[in-house]
Formats: sequence, structure tokens, C-alpha cells
Amino acid sequence: MSFSFGFSQADFSDDELDSTPVTSKPQNTSTSEAPVEIPPKIHSLSSILKTLLNVRITFDNYKTANGNIVYRRELFDVKHQCMTEDTEGEASEINKILLGSGEELDLEKNVYEGGFKLWECSYDLVDDVAKKSELLFNRKSVLELGCGSALPSCFILMKWLEQKKSEKTLLLGDFNYEVLRLVTVPNLIVHWASTLDPQELADLQNPDIPMRNDEVEVTPQLSEAFIAALEKQKIEIHCISGSWGPSFADLVKPFKTDLILSSETIYSLDTLPIFIKLLLDIMNGNSCLALVAAKSYYFGVGGSLQEFTQRLPSPLAHETQNVPNSLLKRAIVQITT
Repeated sequence: MSFSFGFSQADFSDDELDSTPVTSKPQNTSTSEAPVEIPPKIHSLSSILKTLLNVRITFDNYKTANGNIVYRRELFDVKHQCMTEDTEGEASEINKILLGSGEELDLEKNVYEGGFKLWECSYDLVDDVAKKSELLFNRKSVLELGCGSALPSCFILMKWLEQKKSEKTLLLGDFNYEVLRLVTVPNLIVHWASTLDPQELADLQNPDIPMRNDEVEVTPQLSEAFIAALEKQKIEIHCISGSWGPSFADLVKPFKTDLILSSETIYSLDTLPIFIKLLLDIMNGNSCLALVAAKSYYFGVGGSLQEFTQRLPSPLAHETQNVPNSLLKRAIVQITT
């Protein structure tokens, strides 16, 4: 099998980078309505990999505005996997959303928080992380809140592997476990695979199944090699599903997070106080830096950068940097204690 990540510029697509505002099912937008709390839970990487064995991942790749290449699993591929699985519980609800009427749905309150959609600010955050590489790649414990496709974390993992960084921890939090299983972890796999010699990667694939240039099969051999590569560099990866809040903070605190990443997570006035309180709980008393990427306004759901920064309490200090040449005004807020 021939496998290579040598894509030409013609292979890159920016069809998902549009100016579509956040949309969701009609709902009560009153800020007095408390969000439903789903108890947070930590999932080991190995447990999620077991659910992906023998799954073929089809991925696309994108070059950011600053020339950084990232990879992500195609949405049609996620839908195909959902159609082949017998599901129940949350997985069944997610399947209904993914395989429903065909109408695009960004959010469904207390059920699905947009983790399958690729949001523009994720690419902004990749570029910001790359620009601050000397500062950020040396961080020991990285947490991405509302990670979804987790492109910023995937980019950091890829650099850790390339630069032989060791004794690192990566925490990936999303409201939906199915997002972590179907998108987050597959994207981590593809970014790790991009660091391998093509022949080494080919040897980890099933020799009886021809593979295209945009595919990786999660064979038992590939899964074992992924875990072994992380263990060799003493890199831990943990996924956390469920709601933000004190219980989420309690799960995170033992990992001594010193870098928090988050993109497109301040869109809702309902959850904004919860998000800010979570930042304060994790960062207060620690030498921690947070980078929050967002649009200036989220039409239809009430959130805005101004609303977010005005509510940041002491001892959180912030600096806002606008993203140049963006169709919709976007920025990255750097928060320190």
C-alpha cells in the first residue's frame, strides 16, 4: 500500500469556512433557565480506541491562513460509521441528529453542543498556538474545553511528537462522548499518523485492503503503535464528557493544567457564567494561561466577545487580539492570573 501525506494545494478545501451564524432548534433563550447538568466523566484513550478498531477513517486536510496544516475526519465518514452501528442512549440521540432530516443543525440545547461542526475560530487558534510555539509547546498539561474536532490540541500533539517532547498531558473535554469518540480521537490518530514514515504507516494497515491517500484504518496494530508512541514519550491523553461546573473542575485539577484552549464556546448567555467560573476555578492559584477564540458576535444566541470580557472577574486579566482579514470579526482573548 502506498500512503503519503503529500497533498498539493489543490487538495485543500475551505468550504467549511463560511459566515453562517450559529443556528439551533427554537428554544427558550431566557438566561434564567439553568442548563441541564450531565455528570462529567473521564474516558481513557484506550477505551475509546477499542470502539474504533477496524474502522476506516476518511479525512481531509486544511492549510490555515498562516500556512499550518491540520487534518480532520470527514463528516460523511462519521455519518457512515453511525449508520453501521447499533446504538442506544446518547449515541442514539446523536445519530438522530447526524442522520436526521438533512437540515443543518449547529446546536440542540442540553443534547448536542456543536462538536461535529468545524468552526472558523479553531483554525485561528491553531495559528495562534503555532505563533506562540516557544511558550506553548513547553506547557506540561493542556486542556481544551468544548474541543469538538480538537484541531488546536491535535496540532500541539503533532508538534510534541515531532519535537520529541516528553512528560505531557492532554485533556480533551466535550459535552458529548460521541463527539470525543467519533471525531476527537480519530483526529488525534490522523495527526499522529502524519508524523510517521509512509512505509511505517503502511505496515500498520491491513495488507488485504487497498487504502486511498486520504484514509487510515484503525487496525489493532495501528492502535497499539499509537499507544506505544505516546507511552514512549510519556504523553497522557484523557477525554472528558459532560457538563462544565464544579464536578468538571474537580476532575481536571489533579492534572495541574497550565494551558487552556477553547474556541467558539462563549456563544450562549446561559452558559457564559458557567464557563467563566470554570476558568476561574482551574486557573486561580496556578501559573496557567488560557486562549479563547471567538467571533465578536453570535447572532441569534446572544453571546459576544464584549459580554465575555466584561464579565471576567479579578484575578483574571485579559488581552484581546483581533484576527486580521476575517469575514466575520473574530479575536483571540489571552487570559492570565
